Amino acid sequence: MDKREERLINLTEEQKLERLKEETNYAYIKFLVMHLLKDENKLKMMHLLYENDVDELICSLQSDDLKLDYIRNLPQDSIRAVNVAKSITSDHEKSESLAMFQDEYARTEIIKTMQLDKNKMEAMFYYITNMSNRREIITTFINTENKIDGLYYIIDDDYERKKVIESISFENDEQLLQAVTVLHTDYEKMSLIEQINDIKNKEKAITNLKSDINKLKIIITLPEEDRLQYIPVIEEKYKDEIINSLKEDKLKKQSLSYAKTEEDITQILMSIEDEDFKLQYAQTKLKDETNQSMVFATLQNDEQKLSLAKTMKEKANQVLIQMSLKDRETLKELFLKQNRKYQEIDLGPEMTIGIEIETEGPKGRKLCQLEKIIERRDDFFEIKRHWKIEYDGSLEPNKGAETISPILRDTPDNVEEIYMVCQMLEQIGQEATDNCGGHVHIGADYLTSKESYLNLFEIWGNTERIMYLMSNEPGNIPRSEVDQNAASFTSIIEEAIKKGSIQIDGEEDLEELISGIQSVQDGEKFFGMNLLNVNNGKNTIEFRVANGTKNPDTWIENIRLFGRIVQVSQELVEIEKKEQITEEEKTNLELKEKLKEDLPEKEKMELLLDLLFFEDEKEVYRTRYIENVKILENMREEDNPLREINFVGKLGLKKSHKLEEFVDVANQERYETVGNIEQETIRGINGIREQQEGIRG
Repeated sequence: MDKREERLINLTEEQKLERLKEETNYAYIKFLVMHLLKDENKLKMMHLLYENDVDELICSLQSDDLKLDYIRNLPQDSIRAVNVAKSITSDHEKSESLAMFQDEYARTEIIKTMQLDKNKMEAMFYYITNMSNRREIITTFINTENKIDGLYYIIDDDYERKKVIESISFENDEQLLQAVTVLHTDYEKMSLIEQINDIKNKEKAITNLKSDINKLKIIITLPEEDRLQYIPVIEEKYKDEIINSLKEDKLKKQSLSYAKTEEDITQILMSIEDEDFKLQYAQTKLKDETNQSMVFATLQNDEQKLSLAKTMKEKANQVLIQMSLKDRETLKELFLKQNRKYQEIDLGPEMTIGIEIETEGPKGRKLCQLEKIIERRDDFFEIKRHWKIEYDGSLEPNKGAETISPILRDTPDNVEEIYMVCQMLEQIGQEATDNCGGHVHIGADYLTSKESYLNLFEIWGNTERIMYLMSNEPGNIPRSEVDQNAASFTSIIEEAIKKGSIQIDGEEDLEELISGIQSVQDGEKFFGMNLLNVNNGKNTIEFRVANGTKNPDTWIENIRLFGRIVQVSQELVEIEKKEQITEEEKTNLELKEKLKEDLPEKEKMELLLDLLFFEDEKEVYRTRYIENVKILENMREEDNPLREINFVGKLGLKKSHKLEEFVDVANQERYETVGNIEQETIRGINGIREQQEGIRG
C-alpha cells in the first residue's frame, strides 16, 4: 500500500464518494470502491469498475443475500459464480447456494470453505457422491473425531480412506480405536492398532480384525499373561504360535485353564519344559491316545519314550513317539530294514542336495506338530541340523505334511536318512497322493559360470518332456496338476530372450543372467525348474517335475538324475576349456550338440542317457520313460496331464563349434576379433588348464 492509498483508506465514506467523482486513475478508483463500507454504496459505484473486477467487488459485500442474487444471474457452474459463493460468510447461505450448481467439483470447492464440520458433513451427504471429492472435504474438517466419522462416507474406496487417515494426527488411543471400528480392511486397521498404547484398548481393537492371522500378529505383542485368553477363540492353526510365544512355564500351565479342547491342551503341554508335570497331566487329563503320544514325543529321555511307545495301542501313535528319538542307532534299528541294499547317489560329496517329501494322511497334522526329526550335528558349521516337517498350502488341510531335508551330501549317513524318513512316513500311514510333488534341490554354487547355466538350460530345454516322464517310477505318470505346479521352464527362457531380460550373446555376467530369468518368473516358483532360490537364501536350483513318493530308491534315482544334469553342465564347460580332450570328452560334447537336432523323442532319450549315466545306470531311467510313454499313448487326450504344457523341444543358446575349431580359436592372437564363447575357450586353454575328471559316458 503506497502513501496515497494510506490517505484514501482513512477518508470517511462521504469523502470517498466525493473523491470518486473527480478521480481519474483507475487503480485508485478501484481502491476507493473496494474500500467503501456500505454495500449500497459499493453497488452504486460498481459501474466505475471494469467488468472483470466486478466479481471481486461482489465478493467483498457484507450481505450474503446480495451475493446469492448475483450468483443467480451468472452462468451456472462458472468459476465466477464459484468464487462468489466461496466468499459467502454464512454456512447456511453457502448451503443454499449449492442448489445453483450442478458440477460436483464446484460444490466441493464451496463446501470446503464452510466454517463448521457439521455443516460440511451435511452438505457433503446431500450434494457429493464422488469419493475423491468427499475425501477432499473430509480432510478440511477441524475436529479429529469428525474426520474419523467422515470415513463412513468413503468406506468403499480404499485409496480415499488411506488419504484421509494420512491427514489425521491422532491425539489418543480412543481416537485410534474409533478409527479402527470404522475402517474396512484389516491392513488399514493393523497400522492403527500398532499405535495404540493402552493394553485394554488394544484388546478391544483386536476384536475388529477379520483375519485370525492378523489378530495373531497383535496378540503376540501383548504381555504374555494377556495372550492367554485368545487361545480358545483363535483358529486352530494359530494356537501353536500363541503358545510358543509364551516363555514362562508358569504362564503355559496357567493357559491350560483357557483351553477348551484336548487339541488345545495337547499343544500347551508339548511346549511345557516341566516334564514331570506334562507327563502326569497327559496321562490323567488326555483321553485321546494320539494326543498323549504327541506329548510323550516332546520328552527328552529316549528310554522313557520307548517305554511309553509300547503302551500305545495304535501302531501310528507308537511311530509318532519313535520318530522323535534322538539316538541315531536306535532310529536305524527301528526304521532301516535289515540286510537291505541301499542305493548310492554317486554325485560326489561336493554337490549339496535337498529334498521335499510331500504326503497326505490321517496323521499329517500331528507330523507337522512334531516340527523336527532326526537330529544330527553339522561339524563344519558347528550347528545341529534336523529334518523339518511343516504344512504346505498345496496339500489337504490337517492331512498334508511336507518333510524337508537339511542340506544333504552324497554320504552313507545322509543316504540312510532318506531311507529312514521314507520308512517313518510309510509306517505312520502317510501316502503320496496326486496332490503331492517330489521336489529336489541341487546347490547352485556347483555351477560357476554363465556358460555352465546355458549348458543346463540347453540340456533341459531339448529334453524337457523326457524329464517329465523320466522323473517318475514306471507306471507313475505325472500328476494331474503338474502343469500348474511345474510348468515348462523352457518357456521362461524363451520369454526372457524375447523381452530382452537376458542377452545370450551379450557381455552380461552370471548374476545378471540369473536375475534376468528370475524377473520373468515374477516371484512364481511353479515351473519344472525354479531359479528363484539362486543367490537368494537357499541358493539352490529346484527341480519340481517329479511326483511325490515314499519310495527311497526313487528319491535316490531322482537326486542322481537332476544332480547329473547339473554336474554335466559344469563339466562340459571345463572340457571346452581344454587344449586336448579325450575321446570320451569329445563324445560328450557331440552328444550335447546332438540333442539340439530335430530327432524322434525316443532317440533323444537315448542320447540323454548316454550323456548322463554309466551303462549300468541307464536301464532304470529307460524303463521309466518307456513305460510312462505307453500309458500316455493309451489314454484319452483330455486326461493327459501334459496336454497343457507347451514343450519347446529344441533350444540352442550357445554357438556350436566343431572340435577342430577349439584349437584354431586358441591360436588366434587378437581376442577382440572373436566372440564371447571363443574368448572363454582361449582363456581356458591359455590360463586355466584345470584338471577335471572325464564326464560319465
